[in-house]
Amino acid sequence: MIKDMLKKDSGVIRLLLVFLASCNINQTNNIELNYLNTSKQIIGTEDYNRIYNKSKDSINFWVINMCNSYIKFSKTKNYFLDSLMCFNSNKDRFVCALLEIDNMDVANSDGITVFYGEEIKSNWYFFQGSYFIIPRETYKDQNIHTPLSYQQLHQAALKNIYSGYLKNGQINEAWFTEHFEHIGWGDFNHQEYDDWCFKGKRYSDISEYYKATHLCKVKGNWASRDTTQPLVPLPAKNLP
Repeated sequence: MIKDMLKKDSGVIRLLLVFLASCNINQTNNIELNYLNTSKQIIGTEDYNRIYNKSKDSINFWVINMCNSYIKFSKTKNYFLDSLMCFNSNKDRFVCALLEIDNMDVANSDGITVFYGEEIKSNWYFFQGSYFIIPRETYKDQNIHTPLSYQQLHQAALKNIYSGYLKNGQINEAWFTEHFEHIGWGDFNHQEYDDWCFKGKRYSDISEYYKATHLCKVKGNWASRDTTQPLVPLPAKNLP
C-alpha cells in the first residue's frame, strides 16, 4: 500500500518537474522573442541583418589576419556571433555576444565576450567588452571536457548579457549607458594629459569622449596585427 503511494507520488513529482522545466523553456523563449522583435522593430529587419552580417565579416576578417585577442580563434577556440543583437532607441548602438568554445583537451570551461557595435559618423565600428567564463561543471550531467553547445552558451548570454535590455517592456537606455560609458572605458571627469589614446586632447562632451575611446579600441585592434604581412582577404563566399 505504502509502496504504491510512493510510486504514485514519484510519478507526480516527475510530471511536476517536467512541467516546471517546460514553463522555464517557454518563458525563456518568450523573453528572447520579445528582445528580438523589439530590436528589429527599432532598427528594421533589413538593417538588422545587414549589420549582423557586417559584424560577422569583421570578426572573420580579424581572425584570419591575426588581430589582437582574435588570434585565439585561429588556434584553440571556435566562435559564434550570437543571433540576438539588442539595439538602442537611437539606432546607433547595439550589444551582442561572442560565444567562445574552447577546443583544448584540458579545458573545463567555455566563455562569452560582450560584443559591441556603434555607429560613428555614418560608419559602424565593432569592438569587444567584458569576458565571462562559463564553467561546464555548472551544467547537470555535462562532461567537463566536452564543450558547451551554441544553445547552452546562447541561453547563458540571455541570462548574463541581455537581461537588462528591456525594463517594463521599454528599451532600458540606462543599460546601454552602463555598457558604453562606464568607468572601464575611461574617466570623463578626470581626463589625463598623458592618456595614450588622446595624447593631451580634452573633451567637453561626454558622448564624444566615449565615442573617441571606442574608436581607440578599434584602432588598437588593428595596430596589433603583424604589419609586415599583407592583409588576407575574406573568402569570396563570406563577402557581403
